[in-house]
Amino acid sequence: MPRSQQPKEAEQLIIDEIKRLGAKIVIDVGCGDGRWAELLKGSVEIVAGMEIWPEYVEKFKLYAKYDELFCVDAADFILNRDFLKAWPCDAIIFSDVIEHMEKSTGQAVLQKVKAENVPCFLSIPTGGNTRQDGAVYGNPHETHISFWDHTDVMKEDFILIHEGTNPNGLVTIGTYKGNWNDR
Repeated sequence: MPRSQQPKEAEQLIIDEIKRLGAKIVIDVGCGDGRWAELLKGSVEIVAGMEIWPEYVEKFKLYAKYDELFCVDAADFILNRDFLKAWPCDAIIFSDVIEHMEKSTGQAVLQKVKAENVPCFLSIPTGGNTRQDGAVYGNPHETHISFWDHTDVMKEDFILIHEGTNPNGLVTIGTYKGNWNDR
């Protein structure tokens, strides 16, 4: 979906944690409709975004919502470039995006962010009816390619900060913080 299905309480926990970190620059990976740009305005200096689907960039006017925006494949961008030298940041949010990658790719992306020691927040379906086959709003990148449970996420050195269900109550959404840097 172009909008993360995480509970509002989880969004507020991430915002509070970003403020606690004193983050000035935050990258939203998988912008969708730009929700995180709206939520973080006024709390940080720069909200940057990565969105793979050009139609979302146009439809949701993402260039107007984000201070910086790249229409790129986030996995490719993160794994094949020294992305933090090109695009330094104080925190990264992966909200409803890792499950759209092959599991090994998602794991590699999270490991690269961990190696860079960047505070990271992850919101991901971890139980219930998590299947989402095919395009949504014409976007083929919306397909859930990998399935994660709580144990999978914990293996990547994340700690659970909130668990709830999506608005229709069918899917458990885990919200996690990278456990490698508690500044």
